[in-house]
Amino acid sequence: MLFSGEEKSGMRIAILTLVSTPYFRARFRAAAEVPGASIDSVELSRLSSDYAFDPVEVAEPFERHILSSDPGEVVSGDAIGHLLHTHFLAHRPDLLAVPGWIIPHAFAAIRWAHQEGVPVILMSESTRDDFTRHPLKEWVKLRAVSLASSALVGGSSHRAYLRQLGMPDDRIFEGYDAVGNDTFARGAARWREADGPQPPYFLASNRFIEKKNLFRLLSAYAIYLIKDQGPGTKDRHPWPLVLLGDGELRTALLGHAQSLGLTVLERAPWESPTGNEEPGTKNRPAVYLPGFRQIDELPRFYAHAGAFVHASTTEQWGLVVNEAMAGGLPVIVSNRCGCAPDLVHEGENGWTFDPLDETALAGLLGRVAALDDAERTRLGEAGREIIAGWGPERFAVGLLAAANKAVEVGPKRAGWFDRLLLSLLVRRPGGTE
Repeated sequence: MLFSGEEKSGMRIAILTLVSTPYFRARFRAAAEVPGASIDSVELSRLSSDYAFDPVEVAEPFERHILSSDPGEVVSGDAIGHLLHTHFLAHRPDLLAVPGWIIPHAFAAIRWAHQEGVPVILMSESTRDDFTRHPLKEWVKLRAVSLASSALVGGSSHRAYLRQLGMPDDRIFEGYDAVGNDTFARGAARWREADGPQPPYFLASNRFIEKKNLFRLLSAYAIYLIKDQGPGTKDRHPWPLVLLGDGELRTALLGHAQSLGLTVLERAPWESPTGNEEPGTKNRPAVYLPGFRQIDELPRFYAHAGAFVHASTTEQWGLVVNEAMAGGLPVIVSNRCGCAPDLVHEGENGWTFDPLDETALAGLLGRVAALDDAERTRLGEAGREIIAGWGPERFAVGLLAAANKAVEVGPKRAGWFDRLLLSLLVRRPGGTE
């Protein structure tokens, strides 16, 4: 299926994605506004097994090509190869931007590009330490990097890892990880005005999967509550915790919270009680589980939070941190998140922590909650200034710079061994993180 915006002249850049999320669409809009390029979003599917975003079918300033009606994660490697080959024959790009090496469709796209002499821009948000590294997988990545003419990465740690994998520094450009800052900044401001002052809470927004480290976050929150109700804190009101999202661990997380003696409310703080809540919970700290929410609902959660917490044990970037900073929140971010070195300035807009240290995290929760409103506002404003330089415009500038460099370098040549390797990887389930 094709959704066409205004036709633009210049080099045609096809950007391959598994599924088009609101984050990608914000980036592609910004890139489409830059003179000198036409942007094609080549989406394997309109559906994702991981994210329940509502499908959006509206006119965009770039072209959208949706190749399959099946969830992208279940399309076989052979089918991916056929879909891409058929599409690119009809809509031949001048350049192909490929999302790393995570799933077979990336290798299928690289294989097609080398058969047709089209330069490849490798988009990567991997860091050296985000997963345990295995020599065989690292060797595969070395081969994939050698077949790309340039690269677009998230930030400094991703640049360093790609250099380690053999990409020359002058061919690496930053800006891959960006969100529509205005959506969250303006939306949060509107909700603050509409709702008026609200009691603050800690906010986390994640899929409920193992690497998001939510069990330790709940344990750290329980420690915070104990400390915050100790001597010298009688005038303080402990903040609630809002865990926004859903996933396979929801039932287990509910059980863990209850085992810690935490009150759990399955709604947002401003929503009406369900009728089966404990009497008296209104004035007690609680853990709120509102479930998964669409992107247009998120600004209200950022509007009334006092701070944002991201506790992942491994995270290539962490776009929710971008959202929270755009919404004007202080941030408490795991030092295992790829965004931390670039976005979190210690003591200026937030703090980082070891995600395995529940006591340290509990201490930071207490530290932020003890700040007065003016100091938290100062931290949030500092974060808003930092993230202003990391919006979709940064993606657009980085993509066009990578495209120009790829044209200058020209298409890389794949020998017989690389062609064989790509064919095998297309058929291999899973990826090579």
